[in-house]
Order: sequence, then structure tokens, then C-alpha cells
Amino acid sequence: MRHPTRHRTLFDSLIRYSIHGAGHRPVMVLHGWGSRALDMAPLVACLATEYRVYAVDLPGFGFSPPPPEPWNVTRYAEAMAELARAEGIDNGLCLIGHSFGGRIALRWAADPRIRDPLDRLVLLAAAGLRPRRNWRYYARRLMAQTLKSPFLLLPEPWRGRALERLRQSPLWRMLGSADYRHAQGVMREVFVRVVTDHLDALLAHIRLPTLILWGEQDHTTPLDQAYRLRDGIAGSRLVVLPQAGHYLFRDQPDTVCRLIREFLEATA
Repeated sequence: MRHPTRHRTLFDSLIRYSIHGAGHRPVMVLHGWGSRALDMAPLVACLATEYRVYAVDLPGFGFSPPPPEPWNVTRYAEAMAELARAEGIDNGLCLIGHSFGGRIALRWAADPRIRDPLDRLVLLAAAGLRPRRNWRYYARRLMAQTLKSPFLLLPEPWRGRALERLRQSPLWRMLGSADYRHAQGVMREVFVRVVTDHLDALLAHIRLPTLILWGEQDHTTPLDQAYRLRDGIAGSRLVVLPQAGHYLFRDQPDTVCRLIREFLEATA
């Protein structure tokens, strides 16, 4: 059974989502940065045969417009918690987050103000931990600081205008990541706020049954982060999938779905 697409306005942001399946146990699926709910369709369809699955277009992606102001990870987590409450889910929710969606899941699960609907967590190549930097990162950072420094001496409003011109320049875009270059408008500031929010210290506050799935060939969120998540979340289980990359639910859809189902059944 597939329910019609729904829309809710939460924190002044319109959120589009759909509900799949007629099971009693709720599952919410959060996609990664630059993706959309539709990209998670194979996993959603597989789980919907037994569960009630909420597939969300996060604000700024898919059919959900960008938020009216730059959101941080906490605001995304609060919005998803509010969405669960609006759907009448006050407990028993399994939250599945891929990459950026995993970052939101970590923030939500660690926050005592909003975590009541959750009772289990599935992290698919979750982002959120402080990355290990190489010399190229520091070289780009030094160049960016060098480019900005003359403009910081200007008085307002010239400073703001000059910095905006700099951010639009090809050289500045080259220094940023591909995700930063592709972001437009308010989502560029959202991206900066998201990637600079490191959640390492929050892991000890997560007390939910947690399954961590990772692709052995993941070059976006390196494998060392999987082990750090496992060690930081008490009682969590890590499964590394050989021959899978960052989009492990595409590379090995049957295996990912089976592992999640087994996890849900074991923690029922």
C-alpha cells in the first residue's frame, strides 16, 4: 500500500514526504547531501513490505524547497522530530540515515529534548565525525584565508559586497568541495554550518540499539569513521560490506535490506 505524498510546514519550511507500506512499525529514511528521497526508493520499497516507511525530502533537496534561513544540523533534527510527532509517532521509530541523513540521525538520537520517538538507529555511511585532514586541505584553507584577508580590512557595506564577489569567483569555487560548489543561495551557508558541526562528543549520549553499515570501498566517508562510530556508541554493531562504496544500498541492496530487517526483528 502506498499513501499519497504529503506536505507539512515545520519551522517555516515546507517538507515533502511520502508514506509507503501498511505495517504498524514506523521507519523513517533520511537521504544524504545532494540526494533526495527518490534515491532511497529501492531500500524504501524493500522495507515497505513489512513496515510503514516515511521517505523524506529534506529541506533544500528533492521536492522540498530550501529553508527560509540557513539551518544547522540541530534544526534539521528538530524538524524531523516534529514531523514524527505530527504523524502521531511518539515511540517505536526506527531512524535510518545515509551520510548527511546519518549526521541528522546522530544529532537527533543524542538530544534528550527530542529523542523520545526513537527506539533504534541505522547508520548508512553516516557523516558527522571530525575528518582526518591531509596537506591538501590545509593548503586550500591557507589560500582561502589569504584571498579573504584584504577584504576583511574594508568597512561595511563594502566588505560584505566584496566577500560575496569573492565567493562567486571561479578561484574561490575551485577551493571549495564539489558539494559547496553545487550549493546555491541559502544552501551554501547550510552546507558550511553542516560540515563544521562535528558530533564526536555526542556519541556517548546515544543509548539506542544501533546498526552501522558501511561500504569497504567508501571514499566519501572513510572506513575509519565507521570504527569510531562503533567504538563511540555503546553496544552498537558494525557490518562492513566488501565491494560496496558510499552508496552501499545501491551496490548491495538485498544485503542492506536483509541486515536492516534482521536488526529490526532482533530488537523488537
